Amino acid sequence: MASMIPAFKLFLGGRLGDGRQWFPWIHLHDLIEAYRFVINHPEVSEPVNWCAPGAVRNKELTETLAGKLHRPVMLPTPTFVIKTVLGEFGEALICSQRAEPKVLQDAGFHFTYGDIDNALDKIVS
Repeated sequence: MASMIPAFKLFLGGRLGDGRQWFPWIHLHDLIEAYRFVINHPEVSEPVNWCAPGAVRNKELTETLAGKLHRPVMLPTPTFVIKTVLGEFGEALICSQRAEPKVLQDAGFHFTYGDIDNALDKIVS
């Protein structure tokens, strides 16, 4: 968000590529609380996806953030531009992986910011 919010405030925010790629995310507060939860619950021994339960696509993230900042969604950044300018890091931005925090939820962890709308409300305010 530290690099996305200024771009949107300057009316430069847009989706990456076609915007269909999944974007796993987690609010910093929930990440810290999830770490504490796992440390205090040794029965959690499986690999953990450190992400919020409401997986979103890049397009949804972009539109939600633009709405919170009262800005329009501008032109998308074409995939070839991202890959050319950012190289390997660009590939990471364009790839898609849907992750859900099943292990955390099954162990009883509750997210404060479990959906992108509430998380962005907190971040933007």
